[in-house]
Amino acid sequence: ALALVVSSVAESIATGALVLLADQLNFLAPLLIWSIAGDEFNVAEGRKVFGWIISWTYGGQILGLVISVVSPQVLSPLDIQLPYVLFLVPVATIFVGFWLPYVLRNSATTTSIKKEETSTESLKSAWEFIQGVPVWRAFLVSSLLTFAAGMTAMLVYFKGVEKIFSDDPAALQRHVGGVTLVSFLVCFLLQRYVAEKFQEKFGIPVMLFVLPLAAVIAGVTLSVGIAGNSIWIILVGISVWLIPRWSIDENARRGALALVPDEKRTRVSFLVDLGPIAVGLIAAAPLGALGAAIGADWISPTAAAIVGSAALPFAFIVRRDWEASLLNWRLRRRKQNRVIDF
Repeated sequence: ALALVVSSVAESIATGALVLLADQLNFLAPLLIWSIAGDEFNVAEGRKVFGWIISWTYGGQILGLVISVVSPQVLSPLDIQLPYVLFLVPVATIFVGFWLPYVLRNSATTTSIKKEETSTESLKSAWEFIQGVPVWRAFLVSSLLTFAAGMTAMLVYFKGVEKIFSDDPAALQRHVGGVTLVSFLVCFLLQRYVAEKFQEKFGIPVMLFVLPLAAVIAGVTLSVGIAGNSIWIILVGISVWLIPRWSIDENARRGALALVPDEKRTRVSFLVDLGPIAVGLIAAAPLGALGAAIGADWISPTAAAIVGSAALPFAFIVRRDWEASLLNWRLRRRKQNRVIDF
């Protein structure tokens, strides 16, 4: 797919394939890492450790964004096309593919209790858990609506800046890379100095309320920016979504999933954490096309704000009923048999 993009052959098909492959990688790699982290640390430990893990993930994000921002200045004088930068991706993933299993070969994760299940059985087990803990049903619905709104906001943002920078692809890449880079740097600072303190003070359910509210604000702000063709208002709008998404909300989700029993955590994470992102991407397509169909681009972020507003009542249920749900027997964790070496 990379070769087809670089050689300008079947670009639409190749680009679609790259997006799908990248999404699969973005789904599965975090699922693996957080499944391991959830097995190793309990909820109390996770309050400190999870934020630390998240802050380290910004290292890769920031490195990739720096490459995105700098590469046009480096490659243009050499008359090298920008898509050639994408060949760094398989190099990095092949390295991780060999390195990660190597370093985990003797960990408790590789020797944990295993149960053979089909994918249908795994999803059914996760769904039974969510049905049995009512607050998690509300959490799932809230997440689905929130990410539908958020992914639409992202799509609207890309369309808005593409319209403004349509004559200069290098400037477009620098802009998108620069905005995302600054957002991740802010996220890193929040994780480093603020997120843990906020979660300890206000609790997980309050922090889970932040992202649905941010989706509504982002949609309204993007509507104003798109209608006024203002790049600065558009920047504020997308930042309102990106910053809590990768800081406060990410921390809270990791803390919430740490409450799920070890043997169910990965599959429940797939439904309430990764599933909403996938559904949000699908829902963003018609919502994003709505403005173009009507001939008013500001309609799409307005629709995103409305969808985000629908998530708020469910987020409020999560906040209201969270403490009571902790008494549900389905949240009882299986104790692990470990030998402590003094």
